[in-house]
Amino acid sequence: MALAALLASVACLATPVHGDVVRAGPFVGGIAPQYDVVNGRFRLHVGEYRDPAIGLSQKIPWFIARSYAVGPTLVVRGRRVGSRRGRFKNILQQTSADSRNWVYPSSFSPPSAGCWRLRFQSGHVRGALTVLVSNRSATWAALHRPLRLPHLAPGAECPRSPTQPAPALNAAFGGYVLGPGPAYAGAFAEDATVHYGSSPVEPGGWRGFKVLWIVRPGYRDRLLIRGRQLDGPAGIQFAGQAQEMRIGSWGSASGAPGWGHWPSTEWVRTPGCYGFQLDGPRFSRALVFRAEP
Repeated sequence: MALAALLASVACLATPVHGDVVRAGPFVGGIAPQYDVVNGRFRLHVGEYRDPAIGLSQKIPWFIARSYAVGPTLVVRGRRVGSRRGRFKNILQQTSADSRNWVYPSSFSPPSAGCWRLRFQSGHVRGALTVLVSNRSATWAALHRPLRLPHLAPGAECPRSPTQPAPALNAAFGGYVLGPGPAYAGAFAEDATVHYGSSPVEPGGWRGFKVLWIVRPGYRDRLLIRGRQLDGPAGIQFAGQAQEMRIGSWGSASGAPGWGHWPSTEWVRTPGCYGFQLDGPRFSRALVFRAEP
């Protein structure tokens, strides 16, 4: 975590985040922890984007149980703490999420950095939270090192990365992991293969497979993950149809004190030899594997 972000999060006592949700009274927001969390607390960016480089907006769905007497709109008023001029207002339209919840989709665009108090009201139902709004820093740009993944001829042998049993890291983990650390890719077979045959075919022909990203105790810094096919032209798709994944905060693994983890799904469209490039502030390395049905 960048020092400036840490200091700002301490100065602004933003609302704590629990997993991938943040609460404003009875309203529950579904967030993207890799972008929306600093020091375990809720964070947004100035403007409409989490990441303008990939067009990722700050869309957050707000859920509330149907048992509450809410109206067709949810009004969210933002006020910057300690300022008379910092204000914004959003009126969110209600949609039906499922048989138990209403949902109000949002896309906030805070006008300036600082500590903001957001107040929610629909009908007579109210909630509130505090969020740190930060200027978009260049910290992620610094991790966009050139891709060093090799190009292989079609049919060439795949130079798969060595694996080790995940329980060798900690007994709480299973399967096999790739990488020498401090970051590892887990949920692989012993021969560094992932199988996607049981996953449904999604639009565009994408098939998903699970990866558990693990980091050693003491590592809580950012991790940028990109990838592509090595023996062909295909890519790897990450959540949100993104071409990369940014992990800005790490969850705690049950039974593995100190270890951080981040479960994810990645997608490919064709079998072959693939590589991930992992970039942290002080390291960059490639992990090579095969993807098969």
